[in-house]
Amino acid sequence: MKRYIASLALLAATAGIWSCTSDDAVDSQLAVSSSLVSANKRGVSDLGQKISFEVTSNIYWTIEVDPSDDWLAVSPIAGYGKTTVNVAVSPNLGDARVARLTVVAADGKRAEVVVEQGAAGTSIVYIADDYDGSALEEDMPAGLYHGWNKHGTDYNWVSYASTGAVVSSQNPSTGYQGASGGNNILLPLTGDTFQMNGIRPDGAPSYILNFGYTLPADATQIPVKVRITYNDKLWRELSPEIVSTGGGWGLASVEFRLEEVVNNIKVQLVSLVDGVRIDDFAFFEGTGGGDLVVLTSTILFSEDFSWLNSDNGYNCGQDYFAPGSIGATGTRMDSWPAPWLAQGWTTDATQFNNVADPAVYAFPGYVRLGRTNVGAGVISPDLQTKTGLNLQYSLVTVTFKCASYQAVSGTFDPENRIAVSATNCGALSNTEFVVENAREWATFSFTIADFTPMTKIVFRTFSKDVTNRLELDDVVVSTLVEGTPWTAPPETILFTENFDWIDATSGVDGGSDYFQPSTGATGARFDTWPAAWVAKGYTTAPSMFNNTGEYTVYARPGYVQLGKTNVGGGIITPTLQSKTGLALQYSSVTVRFDCSSYASMSGTRDAGRYVSVTAVNGATITPLGEILVDNYRQMENFSVTIPNFTPKTQIAFHTKEKALSNRLLLDNIVIATIVAGTPWTDPTAPVGLPVEWSLPSGVTAAMAVADGFAGYVNTGGATNPGNNAPWCYADNFYPAKSTAGVALMEIIQQRQGGTNPGLMSYTRDAAGALEDRLLIYGMGLDDYWKFTVPVKNFTAGTVNIKGTGNNSATGPKLWVVEYSLTGNAGDWTAAPGTTTGTFGFTSGNFVSLPARTVAYHFGAPNTTVAATYTIDVDIPIAQDIADGNIYIRIKVAGDMAINEQGYIGHDPAILALGNASIGGTSRLTRNTAITDPIIAITRKP
Repeated sequence: MKRYIASLALLAATAGIWSCTSDDAVDSQLAVSSSLVSANKRGVSDLGQKISFEVTSNIYWTIEVDPSDDWLAVSPIAGYGKTTVNVAVSPNLGDARVARLTVVAADGKRAEVVVEQGAAGTSIVYIADDYDGSALEEDMPAGLYHGWNKHGTDYNWVSYASTGAVVSSQNPSTGYQGASGGNNILLPLTGDTFQMNGIRPDGAPSYILNFGYTLPADATQIPVKVRITYNDKLWRELSPEIVSTGGGWGLASVEFRLEEVVNNIKVQLVSLVDGVRIDDFAFFEGTGGGDLVVLTSTILFSEDFSWLNSDNGYNCGQDYFAPGSIGATGTRMDSWPAPWLAQGWTTDATQFNNVADPAVYAFPGYVRLGRTNVGAGVISPDLQTKTGLNLQYSLVTVTFKCASYQAVSGTFDPENRIAVSATNCGALSNTEFVVENAREWATFSFTIADFTPMTKIVFRTFSKDVTNRLELDDVVVSTLVEGTPWTAPPETILFTENFDWIDATSGVDGGSDYFQPSTGATGARFDTWPAAWVAKGYTTAPSMFNNTGEYTVYARPGYVQLGKTNVGGGIITPTLQSKTGLALQYSSVTVRFDCSSYASMSGTRDAGRYVSVTAVNGATITPLGEILVDNYRQMENFSVTIPNFTPKTQIAFHTKEKALSNRLLLDNIVIATIVAGTPWTDPTAPVGLPVEWSLPSGVTAAMAVADGFAGYVNTGGATNPGNNAPWCYADNFYPAKSTAGVALMEIIQQRQGGTNPGLMSYTRDAAGALEDRLLIYGMGLDDYWKFTVPVKNFTAGTVNIKGTGNNSATGPKLWVVEYSLTGNAGDWTAAPGTTTGTFGFTSGNFVSLPARTVAYHFGAPNTTVAATYTIDVDIPIAQDIADGNIYIRIKVAGDMAINEQGYIGHDPAILALGNASIGGTSRLTRNTAITDPIIAITRKP
């Protein structure tokens, strides 16, 4: 491809020369910035552009331009001091041309700038079009027009696309040099577009984009937005400037550089007002100037951990990758200095490992996750906090370097995977990687959908409990898509504390105010706080905060003091579950607080001036930050971020040193969040109670099956001779007996040949509708309902079983409630509160039986018809159950129907005669006056 060289030269006989007129006069100055000004070896394009140079002078100056050089416009033409002079060069349709600009100072000094422009056709044009391939008599949608006049080195590759654009011969272009007249592109409405696809630049130093446009009457800027991309995802906006105007049209131009060679550039012109027209579009080679445009990716965040070094006396350990340093160790995160922690990387012991200390180590320029016997991980800062990002992205790519560990002996860790996750975002393309490279860096990558400025990225060893050491470095977050505006969700205040309840109004001295002239004032120590103050829920732990049994927290008027002269101290907030009833958890909260360090009356400051902030979740302690409090006798606001905040999280504020004078004043604690809360289940709360059984919905006659009794074969409504109630077998009413951890209800029939489970069914009324009760037929002595209730974290207490029973006239009348923690035979105990009664037998048509004494909890009324009774029994569980079952059964204690018709026994002696009835029916039924479900098993308060 032929290349043409032009130049922009500076001829300055006195440029940069200083002179004196007398010993008392001030030296005058006149200089221009460069002999080449803004042009490089490619010179000024024949298609026109805007160039600039600088004039520096300490006296007034003007620029003289030959009136015949009307192909360029100079602004400003006069000035003082250091000034940028812009020269707008119009397109050249003829031979090469030269213009001379003379800078003249007030004292006569002169400097000359020569502008040379190449002849027409000397620039490398990739695509240009005046849209005049065929004249139009009336407007035509751009998508239907085929008479384009494309030309340039690669015009055959270029295609057009548009939304709303029209090819029009109305209002032809004029007023700028090279205006073609004829057809133009009309964008009728704001937001309409015209797009050039498939432009193929060749790696030139820079590119220039020109186009003509109409000027609305009130226009103060170019009424067209110019965007450029190569993948339809990441659009970059260019900033064209006005070259010339006239006749209602203007010529716009922009020069830019590309960082990389791409062969499918797309340029889009977007109308910013209604009715804009475009003409004479051209994309051609530039002169080396303009802003750098990166099309392939946007780097949102990069971290090379270069701040992990031994500057300022910090120790980040020995480089593991250095020769002879295989066993090198570093500085663990819980002892990182404040400047390192201030970079925003955090850890979470509950998520990453099974110890309280975060096993993340600092090495020179990288971190190590994990140690010999425990895994670990780190969490990146969010980009809103780190970089002020306020855009969100549909997709980003995260790359990082990682290496696995090799011991001095040459052995590798048994686990060599790294796990990745993210908060406040969409899905990840991958969540784990195998790191087979030992002592050698390898690069890995994954994508994150719906990335927001609040997203945090988590890197952790794959195992918590297996040796799994990994080196991590060079984390980069980039994107190929455009960002869209992001609005931070409103802040939700979860908790505030200003300690205003610490005052003398309660009749207790809260101590004098340290911030008043009484610098050495003391307060009421925590171990002598009145009950009303202690009831606010704040606690302390001497073993955690200091080396004495004293609670070295002092009450001041409206704030507290941590520590005393020779020992540290600290205080722990109440949980928000107990304080506010919070039932949500949050991926991140911010804790803000005011703090001041102590100075004695003599002005001497305590040796230790650090406040440590720690999150306490049950037995797990997570260090959040160690903050230097270098202000004294005045409060300053500080903040830390807590990941994975739950309603049971407590926050501890304590002095850094246990045995060092380190007094701190604490006030105005605020816990706030801008992330949405999610429902939280207390992992330490009892599981399994309450349990309720109700009739399932959707039971139909089609579920009827054989009930196992001769004559009671039912097929969706068939009835047993002498019984008009269809039966529906209900073995599917409760979960399968193999289902672990699910409450189970069974019927155990000891007296029917050991059948297990017994027969459980629904009954239907005469109209076929399902009755609101569960029925069992033929209950005999020692038969029972059995309830298996799984529990976790159950503490000793009282369990109540409540419901309603219903019996036929001939069903069993007396019942006892028993419980067991094993469910094994011989390990059942009757609940307290039984009643003992003696019942005699007369046989009627059968043989007589002796009287029997029965212990029972409830009995059915003695009636000749079906009767209802209440089940309401308390069961004492005298021991804690970490993970197991509570077994409860309602057992037939007296297998006789006590009614005016006589006694029908199920005793073996009667059964032996072959004349015994198999008994009536027993039912569990709903009675909303007692309990809404059929049976409810709950824990009593």
